[in-house]
Amino acid sequence: MSSAAEAYANLPHKIRATALVGQFLQYWSVLESTINQAIEQGLKINYLQGAVLASNITFRNKIHILKVLVDLRGIDAERLKGYVDEVATLSYARNMVAHDVFWADEEGDGVKFAVAKAKNKLSFPDTRWSIQNFLEKFEQINDLVLKMQQVTTTVSKLSLADALLHYRPHEPTQEAVAQVHQESQDLPPK
Repeated sequence: MSSAAEAYANLPHKIRATALVGQFLQYWSVLESTINQAIEQGLKINYLQGAVLASNITFRNKIHILKVLVDLRGIDAERLKGYVDEVATLSYARNMVAHDVFWADEEGDGVKFAVAKAKNKLSFPDTRWSIQNFLEKFEQINDLVLKMQQVTTTVSKLSLADALLHYRPHEPTQEAVAQVHQESQDLPPK
């Protein structure tokens, strides 16, 4: 047993549960802060502008923005988008830890969560995380922080003007405009 696992195991059950959940949320906050920094760097905005932006968009939209910035940079985009996808995949765990009721798992050494699933069918899966599960998530989040730092370094080199010129939508040709006009004339009246 690692020293961290031992330290958690020596805590009383109720304190252990809140300590594990609190530690998870602290790790996640560092990850999300790194994502916010990547967006700031990629958009060439300062910390205050980034704080306003980050506090007004959902996590899912942060992921979308970051993937666009990676794509605009173009260098090593697929690998870096894969890193961003890893964060998006792990966000289910963050949502559960942050939003579902939890308590000390009296049958194990960790935490039990009251999870409700309601997509097509209602279910209440038995969801328990042991100390080891938490330690693995902490390690996974730490790894993602390092990967997001790589993303930050890459998108910080993005010249937004160059990217916008490169991805500028093409103006429609006269033929395309004429075709759309003709198709609109062929529509039945409302």
